[in-house]
Amino acid sequence: MDSKLEVVISKNTPWSRLPQDIRQHFGGNEREYNRFVVHFAVQRQMKWDGLGKGMDKGQVRLHPSWEDEFVQTKKDAEETGSLTDMGTVDERSASPSASPLLSSVDDEPVTPGLGPVSKRIGFMFDSTLTAFLMMGNLSPGLKNHAVTMFEVGKLADESIDSLLGELEKVMIEEEIQGEAKRYFDHAINLRKLLRFLRHNPALHIGDPVYGDVGNGLGLDLLRCESLRGLDKASLNRVLKKNYSLLVSLAPMSNEARPVCPLIPPHIGSPVPEAHTIWFKLYIYSLAASHPFTVVYRRGEVLRTLPAQFYKYEYLLLTPWGHDSSVIPSSIALALTNDALKHHPIMLQTYGNIQDPQLMYVPFPRKSAENVSPSSFESHPAVLALRKELQLDVTCGYITLLNMSYQRKNGGASDADSVGEGDVAAPNEPMEMVNADDWVLLDCSYGIPVFSATLCDEICRRIVDNQLFSHENLERVESENRSTSEKLLEFIIKHQDIPLQISSALGPLILEEEGKEYIPLPTHNLGASAAISALKAAR
Repeated sequence: MDSKLEVVISKNTPWSRLPQDIRQHFGGNEREYNRFVVHFAVQRQMKWDGLGKGMDKGQVRLHPSWEDEFVQTKKDAEETGSLTDMGTVDERSASPSASPLLSSVDDEPVTPGLGPVSKRIGFMFDSTLTAFLMMGNLSPGLKNHAVTMFEVGKLADESIDSLLGELEKVMIEEEIQGEAKRYFDHAINLRKLLRFLRHNPALHIGDPVYGDVGNGLGLDLLRCESLRGLDKASLNRVLKKNYSLLVSLAPMSNEARPVCPLIPPHIGSPVPEAHTIWFKLYIYSLAASHPFTVVYRRGEVLRTLPAQFYKYEYLLLTPWGHDSSVIPSSIALALTNDALKHHPIMLQTYGNIQDPQLMYVPFPRKSAENVSPSSFESHPAVLALRKELQLDVTCGYITLLNMSYQRKNGGASDADSVGEGDVAAPNEPMEMVNADDWVLLDCSYGIPVFSATLCDEICRRIVDNQLFSHENLERVESENRSTSEKLLEFIIKHQDIPLQISSALGPLILEEEGKEYIPLPTHNLGASAAISALKAAR
């Protein structure tokens, strides 16, 4: 399959002309294919530039600041016997006997989220961002930075000025539309976000020992997948030693399993499972608001779908570990069965047009605001999530979907993914008088760069609510742990195998017989009313 993929990519074969087996390989998702093409191009670019010379197969080049941590970890490993090599953790490292690796990181106590001014903010992103920076003719020198971010996995604060200089050259023109405009929007919004996070005294990053960091902190860019390549001991050591705070990009691709440490505090997903289908089911149970939703286990063969799916023209198909795609309900059964050969999937009603009306409601709430009862901030689902997930100590956005929306001029767009959506202002009245027309679709932690309005609004609220202050970062650690525990307990209740919650290496994880376990659905699940309909369809 790999050689066949290289052939179709080298011939620049469009999705419409791909062989059926390759389409099925990507779960019928054109966006997944396009993302693979970008990653393939990045790898080729690195090969042409000689960046991969001298590397063994599977070897990862690390930023120099991480190499010392590997040396120290290997030294510890030789003493404790807990590591098999520099980059792989033995199964014993997940047990309590490996705890000396963590306790020996520093001799002095470290206050969560706080430390010497030499520490920095770590901004975590995924490969999708580097793909956007690689695509299009954004800036001549921008691709070099994108390759470094993708391959090395880190762009240090010392290189940010050069990156910003290249981003300054990105100028969007009126004739640029469609997919190309998305690349420009991401680059421009990334530039604004980096300037906001880096050396910004308005963030009020406090330290009980050193006082208020008057000029703010430096900023390192960290690729999430590269961090995942580190063993757990090295990862904990690197993050604890170098960073006062971690902030995540939103949304990350479903292909990336996010890094969610307890120390330093993380403004982002509280636990990796909050980046999966499980989290959607969990927030739907909290808010009692959602589109009609069913999760099918992998390997299931469906003879029919619940009748509710055929009441709408379009459905949202989300394979496990892949991004969502909008599909016509008329062919949903065939596409769902194809996807189930490879992954569990979530299937949801999505409306009667391919790009329905979405509304993004940012959090935290603005300080001392009088929210109008008719605003999206007062939607019952938004209020429920704010209360249950304690969203006012972190940042992100809630996505609402208008199930009754019809485009005024008729017809469907050419989009094959979730629509761009609008951003709800605190006192903006709802488009529809009936709040029931709007249902909860998703909740994303972090700061987005796909929308300038949403990014700017969340940044304003970070400053207004002093999210990076010492007091709030202490709450972030506590609330992240609380949310993690509740979500993992929810997952355990819907598993057919016995699992336990463990925190041997810091962050909460699920374990089966003492080994970390990534839970997939073991039986079909539905959100509220979908459960009875699912039984009726069998």
